[in-house]
Amino acid sequence: MEKRVALYTFGIFRRPSADPVNDSFHARNDINLAAVALSDGFIARSGYDGDPGPASWGPAAYPRFHTGSDPHSPSTLSLWADLESPLAFTYSGIHAEALAHGRDWFLKPALPPQKPAWPPYVLWWVAGDHVPD
Repeated sequence: MEKRVALYTFGIFRRPSADPVNDSFHARNDINLAAVALSDGFIARSGYDGDPGPASWGPAAYPRFHTGSDPHSPSTLSLWADLESPLAFTYSGIHAEALAHGRDWFLKPALPPQKPAWPPYVLWWVAGDHVPD
């Protein structure tokens, strides 16, 4: 059976989502989502309840390590044809430019040699007909 890669990303803002320090992150959001939709190997992504765009694949859920009170922590859930495709998207073009500013917007897991406080993303293989929720 054909396999696909599911990818979940999660970030924790340094300041509340609506803080002006995050304006440049929010300004890039639609551009990044449009760019990912055109990426080689991209299959689909879950949308967000109440937002325009693709339908949500299920109720919003936060990782158990997230204890913050701001419910607007950026996250994505997407499907890809292979492992190389999300890596190519992440580290090139508009998304790579946004990553260069990540420390302006997000808390970061501890830097080596310390053990990370949380994983910023997870990837796993799913059956070709499975949509994670």
